[in-house]
Amino acid sequence: MVSLVAAAPIDDPWADVPPPPEPTAYADSGPTSWRPVDLSEVLAAGYQQAIPTVGRRSDGKGLLYAGRTHSLNSQSEDGKSWCAQYIAMQELAWGNGVLYLDFEDEAAAVTRRLLTLSALPEWLSERFAYVAPQEPITAGRARADLMDAVGDLKPSLVIVDGVTEALALHGLEGNAGEDLANFGRNVTRPLADTGAAVLSLDHVTKDAETRGRYAIGSVHKLNGLSGAAFTMQNVARFGEGMAGRSRLLITKDRPGQLRPHALPGSGDRWWYADFTLDTGTAEPAELAAPVERDQPFMPTVVMAKVSQALDGAPEPLSVRDVLDRVTGKSETTRQALAALVDGGHVEVTTGVRGARLHRLINPYPSEDE
Repeated sequence: MVSLVAAAPIDDPWADVPPPPEPTAYADSGPTSWRPVDLSEVLAAGYQQAIPTVGRRSDGKGLLYAGRTHSLNSQSEDGKSWCAQYIAMQELAWGNGVLYLDFEDEAAAVTRRLLTLSALPEWLSERFAYVAPQEPITAGRARADLMDAVGDLKPSLVIVDGVTEALALHGLEGNAGEDLANFGRNVTRPLADTGAAVLSLDHVTKDAETRGRYAIGSVHKLNGLSGAAFTMQNVARFGEGMAGRSRLLITKDRPGQLRPHALPGSGDRWWYADFTLDTGTAEPAELAAPVERDQPFMPTVVMAKVSQALDGAPEPLSVRDVLDRVTGKSETTRQALAALVDGGHVEVTTGVRGARLHRLINPYPSEDE
């Protein structure tokens, strides 16, 4: 028989939970940005693939995409500022304007470098603007002053030199993705919206093992870019009277038009160019296309041993030091060391009495890794 006695009431588990807050009321001022975008104009114009047109390699291939944001990252003294200034010189030579936002250096130093790179004084006076911000872009007339300069110049290239210092000036943290997004909304993206290619210069960690594909701080520094990201690996140290060289490696290429003209590098990086600088010559700098060398034999086992020897050394090693630490034929060890230098794994500096010293910057994996 089914009991007709009423069951005891069950306590409502949500009885003491307050109701959700009412949605924030916004004034009805018309359509918002949450409406679907009208694609009729886009479809009528046809799809135009973004291609790199700002800056050039020696073979004429472009480096940066107009209207997009980019980054160039390296350790100190690996040549990133020189490389960016060389790209600026190229744009000036082609009759284009360049805006330089400098959070690290001074006008005299940047001007001297551009002149060293063969820029003419009239180019700098007519179509180059140097800005050294001392307050956030949100202060006073800062934004209006910058946009006035952009409007007068109509630059094809904007260089932001010193991202870490720029973030600090704005009270932002490089490890916070929200802060990086805020800097992008306020500084780099509005500049790219003018049609200029924006190139931000930043540092990487000294530890090659933990460096990753982006600069010091949050991965948003890479994810937030609409163009390409490059890192530089020094192969031969720069200096007065020295012919320096650094490898330009692609770590991100959102439009995808750079990698077809690159060669595979180490890991997930693609070798796009070599930046060379010798200030004592008539043509002091070049961005040379990568060259695929014909090497039927690569002593990969010995290369791994040399890499391990350099990694375990407390200081850079000479060729003799390397030969003392790696067993086997001297000729093969020398070939392995040269291959590591050419591949961007080892940098070469000049020591006492002109000795060539070798330091590991990108470990070469052993076959069991």
